[in-house]
Amino acid sequence: MSGGFDYDYESDDARVPEPGSGRKSGARKIGSVLTGLFAIFLFMAFAVAAGLAYIKTSFEAAGPLQADRAVVIVPGEGSRAIAQSLYQAQAISNQKLFLVGLLFHRANDKLKAGEYLIEANASMQQIMDKLVSGKSLQYKVTIPEGLTTRQAIDRLQAHEILVGKVDTDVPEGSLLPDTYNFTRGTTRQEVVERMQSAQIKLLARLWSDRAGSLPLASPREAVILASIVEKETGLKSERQRVAGVFVNRLKQNMRLQSDPTIVYGIVGGVGTLGRPILRSDISKKTEYNTYQIDGLPPTPIANPGTAAIEAVLNPAETRDLFFVADGTGGHAFAETLAEHNKNVSRWRALERQKNQTQAVNDVLAPSEVPDTDEPDQTAALQPGEEPATDAATQSSAPVTDQDTDAATQDGTTKPEPGAAAPSTEQAKETQADATEKPEISETAKAIIEKAPRPQRKPPAPPRQATTQSDPAPDTADQSQVTVEPLPDTPSAEPTEPQQEPAPVRQTPSTSDLR
Repeated sequence: MSGGFDYDYESDDARVPEPGSGRKSGARKIGSVLTGLFAIFLFMAFAVAAGLAYIKTSFEAAGPLQADRAVVIVPGEGSRAIAQSLYQAQAISNQKLFLVGLLFHRANDKLKAGEYLIEANASMQQIMDKLVSGKSLQYKVTIPEGLTTRQAIDRLQAHEILVGKVDTDVPEGSLLPDTYNFTRGTTRQEVVERMQSAQIKLLARLWSDRAGSLPLASPREAVILASIVEKETGLKSERQRVAGVFVNRLKQNMRLQSDPTIVYGIVGGVGTLGRPILRSDISKKTEYNTYQIDGLPPTPIANPGTAAIEAVLNPAETRDLFFVADGTGGHAFAETLAEHNKNVSRWRALERQKNQTQAVNDVLAPSEVPDTDEPDQTAALQPGEEPATDAATQSSAPVTDQDTDAATQDGTTKPEPGAAAPSTEQAKETQADATEKPEISETAKAIIEKAPRPQRKPPAPPRQATTQSDPAPDTADQSQVTVEPLPDTPSAEPTEPQQEPAPVRQTPSTSDLR
């Protein structure tokens, strides 16, 4: 048709897209987006990994603390307060980093209160581990065996780390001596309760394993007897044998006659008498004095240790009824009174020899050594300086003024109190009139001859002879001399040994040995 529309089919076909070309273009766009997202993810992952590595490295790195330091974590503190306390103590360098490390290890709510010793250069990791473990700083208090309850509590009161007071009355002998560990903030009452609980558990275990036929009706009686054994001896090797002596006496209805019970009856929980036991103390009747009462005292006289309680519940099987110190720190045991008397005599002889040796050593002090080597001048003693004789050591009562006058050498009379000392000229005149030197005992001479000779000065001009009239230099007024009380020695032939046993002691008192 000549006037109709003329279409260019070739041109129209050229504008129509080929099949599938649009889908390919969209896929390219999506791929590009995913590639970008993946790149971002990788970057973020790398950044997180780098951050975690930095946190881990910093958390495990050495800390800023230059020296060991104790840090207290107060109960109830949160992780932020704890981080601040550590920062103020210069244990950590970054609070936020420490909190991130706690979060990473999920330890925010696992930190425990207490006092911790942070070592120098400790890392945050090490500090966190210590606070999580709860291994806080430990202190200790030691209560030795044989202390009274009052003495033990005094030790707790003196400890500067413990807090509070002992709120209740603590019975005598109810504490188990030992070393007890505790942390800061522990109260004294808590330590007392731990000591009492420890003794209860120990008695429950040992009482069931006790020897048969013991004259003890209860664990409390075992503690009472163990407290006496504890005060009588500290030697492990003889503790069971000492316990056996007391058990044998109880079985035979003999009085225990233990010196520590005398002391406790006089001073109570103070624990020490401060002087030798006197005859009047032995005869003084108290509810604790086992010289005057039958059986056991009403309460323990101290807090016995584990070894003493074990010894009482399983004593040595012997027939011993007596013991006395043997001079070496231990004791000599005896089954009969006659044998015991011999042991006592040996002890007294050792004491006399020791006293005489000490007296001679005092005479031969370097300041009093003569300037010559003449034996006679070396042995010459001033009046009043001669070693005590056997008669003096066995006096029956304290020396009075009359006794002192009679005891002076060669009948010389002691100067009246307040009298003026002779002048130098009077002393020289008295020396010129003297005809003989004072005598000394043969025992003293023998000891002097055997004594090591001190280093002597170069020979000096001869000295004038000393006479009995010479005043004794630096010699104390003999009116001040006292003699220990009579020894409490049993009769050689007692009619009833059970009623008159010899004293049983760890360390013989002066009343027994002088």
